[in-house]
Amino acid sequence: MAAVVAEIQQLSGRPVVELTDTTHVVGEMPGFDSLNAEEAVVMLGERLGVVFDATFNPFVAAEQHSARTFVNAVELVAEWFDAEEKRR
Repeated sequence: MAAVVAEIQQLSGRPVVELTDTTHVVGEMPGFDSLNAEEAVVMLGERLGVVFDATFNPFVAAEQHSARTFVNAVELVAEWFDAEEKRR
């Protein structure tokens, strides 16, 4: 997931800031906004061989209109995979 964020930053010509568990990718990564977050979800899905629902965005808590920390985003992706596994 960190590699996807870094790739978006590099492709956009923006600096890559070291991610920590508490980094809010949207808001703390220079220029990384909610549109970039959606691009990251698509890229992540491609790398993992899955298609996330169009409303799935682990970087932003839509109900609170706030950015999630990097560790929270990773946890949400893991939860998504757990839920997919249970559906099978």
